[in-house]
Amino acid sequence: EILTRILRAQDPGTFNMFCPLVDIRDVVKAHIHAAAIPEAAGKRFILCQSDGEEIFMPQISEVLKREFGPMGYTIRTIVLPKWFAWLLSWVDGEVAFAYATIDNTMHYDYTRSREVLRINYIPTEQTIIDGGHSLIEHGVIPKKAGYKGRSSKSD
Repeated sequence: EILTRILRAQDPGTFNMFCPLVDIRDVVKAHIHAAAIPEAAGKRFILCQSDGEEIFMPQISEVLKREFGPMGYTIRTIVLPKWFAWLLSWVDGEVAFAYATIDNTMHYDYTRSREVLRINYIPTEQTIIDGGHSLIEHGVIPKKAGYKGRSSKSD
């Protein structure tokens, strides 16, 4: 939903909102490995690809702007103040739901998923770019005349 909102230029800018991500392809790998690796039995796993650092919505917007801006997509990267999110939260349920995460971080320990399930997460930037292309290719985001497709197929 975050990528969709950004690619549709649905908001006048972006909020400094913490966005833990995991690529669906990594989720699939984790499920397969959890079923096949005996050490995984009865354990719970946190799947989160942070590449060692937190990622916020402005960073996601910047990645999308670098990739899709030259193709004609309007990607807004201005960081809006928290008070504006509070105001918007009265009419936008998604903003209301996410309001508490603005200017806050959470730390996830995904060590067990790396060690037991042997998951090497797809880099965050690649997940964001591939997600944007997928939304366009599946018609969720309208294809602009300047859309060039992926530089290489990843899914």
